[in-house]
Amino acid sequence: EGWVQLGASLALEWFDIIFPNAPIDPDFETPEGGPVRRWFDTDLLPPAPLLESGREFSGEDAASPEEYHLLNRSVSYVLAKVQRVIDQGTLPRRIFLAGFGQGGALA
Repeated sequence: EGWVQLGASLALEWFDIIFPNAPIDPDFETPEGGPVRRWFDTDLLPPAPLLESGREFSGEDAASPEEYHLLNRSVSYVLAKVQRVIDQGTLPRRIFLAGFGQGGALA
């Protein structure tokens, strides 16, 4: 909600602000048993060793093909949202991606 309020307070006419939500992961829940939204499983994706080695990420680096699929699905989802904004007439140079937590990493 805070991000939506921030976007409304900016009220800039020359760009659109969208706030995509990560999907609810049916296989993951909070310690209290509540639903969790997440773009990908951070425990199964190994960014630090890759950064240290200088290699690019590939599907072989994921703990499972499903996790690589989740990351690709998330990237595709955000890119599709951006494309819809472009299709509605917003110039690509007027698009700014941001996020919080995993959303920030994804952006």
